Amino acid sequence: MFIRDTNKIFSCLIALIFFAIICAPLLMFGLSGHEEISVAENRKLASLPRFQVSPEGLKELPNQVEKYYQDHFGFRLSFLHLYQLIKYKIGDSPTEHMIIGKEGWLFGKGKGYFDKNDQIDNYRNINVLSSEELDHLTKTLVAKHLWLKEKGIKFIFIIAPSKHTIYSEYIPSYFTKVQDKSALDQVVEALQQYPDFTIVDLRRGLIDHKKNSEHFLYYRLDSHWNSYGANIAQYEIAKSIESYFPGRIKPILNKPEGFDAAPDRSVAGSPYLIKIKEEDPLPIWKSRCGIERIHEKNEQDGIFTTSCKDADLKAVVFRDSFFIALQPFISEYFRRITYISDEISYTELEKYVTSEKPDIVLEEWVERKLLLSHELDDRFLMTMNKLD
Repeated sequence: MFIRDTNKIFSCLIALIFFAIICAPLLMFGLSGHEEISVAENRKLASLPRFQVSPEGLKELPNQVEKYYQDHFGFRLSFLHLYQLIKYKIGDSPTEHMIIGKEGWLFGKGKGYFDKNDQIDNYRNINVLSSEELDHLTKTLVAKHLWLKEKGIKFIFIIAPSKHTIYSEYIPSYFTKVQDKSALDQVVEALQQYPDFTIVDLRRGLIDHKKNSEHFLYYRLDSHWNSYGANIAQYEIAKSIESYFPGRIKPILNKPEGFDAAPDRSVAGSPYLIKIKEEDPLPIWKSRCGIERIHEKNEQDGIFTTSCKDADLKAVVFRDSFFIALQPFISEYFRRITYISDEISYTELEKYVTSEKPDIVLEEWVERKLLLSHELDDRFLMTMNKLD
């Protein structure tokens, strides 16, 4: 009798648990506030369907309801993270936006990395510059340099190498290169005909340091370098600046023991929706000059200024996301430095040269950006033609 009652209770309990699992997402769907934007996926979610009394409206309503429910399904993001984590753990690509390399390294390839953004095609040197594209890009960069030179301002162009360039050994062996030269090789070689143009090619410095480093320089699961990789990069950049302004800055390379390998970083966000923790070496050094961040009205647009009272030079930086990890290091070298989250345009450059009166302008691009189209403003070109 007791065993029979226990079996009944157990059966009821199993049924209740199963019912709760089935109903929980629907309950969550009904009770939760429905977001318009998925931050993790970096996309707009389906809107609540509008009922329209018309043949077309009634025909589209089922599809709209289905899309809305799929985007706002209860615990949807948690299920996606779990699904991708399981795929990653068994050695399968967690999303259609990436492939899994050796030792669990992820490289962008697929829908999130179309055309010339495809990291694997870039590694294989499938995506390179035509002679016309290379000539246009070279003129674009040199024209900026000459425009600034005419005003007595030094221009330094910085290329942040893509992860596949520094850690190519983790790319699956079945991907082979189709030619020797990359787009970065092409650009560096083309700019050598302009002896006073300064390009900071960070590849050698990063590759040399990674050989004996106790920290990785890039994230295994993200496309960016980490703080320790940025530390190496900033040192190479500072050495280049020092060569033009001797005695006015002192390049400092922070040692590995000056970084805390915090094991609590997880990657989330398109195309890296997956949430897996990995080592994140964070600097534990203290600021040498008490950096002051000057808040500005347009800071939400990625524009801000920092001040280091013990430094000497003034600078303006046009940058992309790779400079985020560089910024704490670079700010220590400048009495005043303004960061603009964008590529140089004539209007913006003229504006900040006038307002900031910098000694130096830095422009940083991630390597893959070399392959994209870049507008050459005629006003820059006028300076180039005049000097010719």
